[in-house]
Amino acid sequence: MPTRKILFLVNGLGLGNSTRCDAIIDPLRRLGYRIDMVTSRNGERYFKKDPRIDHCYRCYPLDYPSKNHQLELSRAFRALPAMARSYWRNVRTLNEILAREKYEAVVSDSDYSMALLKRNYSGLVVALNNAASLFSKPSFLLKLSAGYRLHAGVEWLDYLYHRLVPDLVLSPTLQPQTEWKGKIKQVGPVVRKKTQTLKAKSKKRGPLRILIICGGSKYASRFIQVKKLLDWPDTRVDLLGPKGKDFGNLHYHPFTKDLSLIAEADLLVINGGFSSVSEAVMFKKPCVVLPIPGHAEQYFNAKTIESAGLGVMATDANWVDKLHDLRSQRKRFQKTHTAFQCPSDGAEESAMTIHQRLQHDSLRG
Repeated sequence: MPTRKILFLVNGLGLGNSTRCDAIIDPLRRLGYRIDMVTSRNGERYFKKDPRIDHCYRCYPLDYPSKNHQLELSRAFRALPAMARSYWRNVRTLNEILAREKYEAVVSDSDYSMALLKRNYSGLVVALNNAASLFSKPSFLLKLSAGYRLHAGVEWLDYLYHRLVPDLVLSPTLQPQTEWKGKIKQVGPVVRKKTQTLKAKSKKRGPLRILIICGGSKYASRFIQVKKLLDWPDTRVDLLGPKGKDFGNLHYHPFTKDLSLIAEADLLVINGGFSSVSEAVMFKKPCVVLPIPGHAEQYFNAKTIESAGLGVMATDANWVDKLHDLRSQRKRFQKTHTAFQCPSDGAEESAMTIHQRLQHDSLRG
């Protein structure tokens, strides 16, 4: 039987894209597929020496210009020529890979290189993207401030790409799933499998444990106010991601795939990426969510968590105060988490959907 291969295209700016694809790779391998990867920066670091990946190809990163941890569209427009050059280089690299290797499917997460290559590619083009959740709530969009509306326009282009280019879009959601809408299929949260096993081992011992996940993006320095937590009694604070020297109750940890820090935490401080909030929900951890200022999708995710009573939304200026409030009401938030009915395992569902679609296409072809 010939080798069945799938190529993943993973945006390497943050870590959420990598963790989401990581979750899907395992069930795809159990179904008999070999995996190759095209990624950059944090994606390279995440999948470095991963035995599940046969080949990991490097591409050029497409950075979002920012100032003071805030997305700045005016600078983004000025950076378009440089971004376009990187995009064309990535398209050429991907075209060479597709010409050399035979893949049954290409699965992308926040990568748009297939827009110019799909016409000459005979396999299945799949995308992981939850922009559909944002644009299914027009009342929410109308209430956005001007800064968020500008970014929502960028998100709309992302949504339009996924409506037009991929053959199949897998859209993770924390809400009850709806029926298929054209090529878009809603799935449960896509989280790493160890989330399911570790959450049962989580134990509350010793001081209250707070985990601040700075993520893999360039916005990690927004947590500079962490020194305000030095005076909190009977509290241990772990920071995952940034470099630093342990001091008092503050403990710094380099990036790791190990999820035990999340499992052992009582409270989380996270960004508003969908992968971050999904793992908080699956681990049943009350959280403070800091969406990147001006980032409409992260703002939507943070509002979803807050509306469900699973955590609170904060800003760079007030997240310590919000964390204090969350701590004082921890039992109430924990009770809401315990009662929250999370949708199905999105990773298994995504892998099986891809597999069934490939089976169907092979029989039809």
